[in-house]
Amino acid sequence: MGFRGGRIKRLLAFVLACCLIAVIAVGSLADAGGFAGDSDYGSSGGSSDWGSSSDWDSSGSSSGGFIVGSDDSGGFGGFGFTSILVIIVIVYVVYRASQKGAGAGRPVAPGASYSTPQGRNIGVAALQAEDPNFSEQAFLEGIANRYVKLQQAWMAKDWEPMRMLMTDALYAQFERQLGDFIRNRQTNRVERIAVLGARILGCWRDDVNDILTIELRTRIVDYVVDDMTGNVVRGDPNRELFMTYEWTLVRSIGVKTDSFEGERKTSCPSCGAPVLLNASNRCTYCGTLISASEHDWVISAIRGISQRSS
Repeated sequence: MGFRGGRIKRLLAFVLACCLIAVIAVGSLADAGGFAGDSDYGSSGGSSDWGSSSDWDSSGSSSGGFIVGSDDSGGFGGFGFTSILVIIVIVYVVYRASQKGAGAGRPVAPGASYSTPQGRNIGVAALQAEDPNFSEQAFLEGIANRYVKLQQAWMAKDWEPMRMLMTDALYAQFERQLGDFIRNRQTNRVERIAVLGARILGCWRDDVNDILTIELRTRIVDYVVDDMTGNVVRGDPNRELFMTYEWTLVRSIGVKTDSFEGERKTSCPSCGAPVLLNASNRCTYCGTLISASEHDWVISAIRGISQRSS
């Protein structure tokens, strides 16, 4: 019975793995990280539940004082299988990933609920008490601009500008995904973006880092073109997508917000050379990577919560 049960489990795992491969091959669309898809997912939610009413528009104008450019990152959705099958596959994959200790930087399946980080919930007020220069408004402005920068780097197929803004693990994951577009001679275009709102969901602290979770709402147009012909191979240049993400950012405990704007410098721990923290966290002399979270907030995870199309 044990042998037979083992065979059944292995067969089930194989079938589910095949289904997952088919889902990924057929359903995933594009956008940095792969969150936008052919089909809507997650809660449709009302704007009253989203917090900030300020809009950041890709034209450079802003109604809430926040100026950003254009583009997006991620991509699930549009599976083409029955909902039950998708749910089974998602549950199995999430379970297997948790058993293997998968990192928090991996995009999760459509319709995921907001996460609760490991650690102690300290709240934003406690963070501000310890770091008087921390401004929630300025921080959310920075999140909006990071989102735009992320999309611009994705479209340009040059991921280096994001190195200082992400953990090493998340940076490597996105870089691998971008490499697929480069090898296939395709460009993921994310246009007419507007960051519609952002809010801090919570603040936690573990043994090493302070952790902030952010809800980010955006509007994008997301499609893929062939670099040789210019033809659209996936997506729709005329379809607007309204995306909701959860971003997780981390910063080493004890780091304080800079009270000035401008170039921020540190010294390379290997050779002692000066390193500009707002340019790259790689030493130009010896190539050593500097830990970005020791100096500022960096993105450690991005999760797709919902997608609605116009």
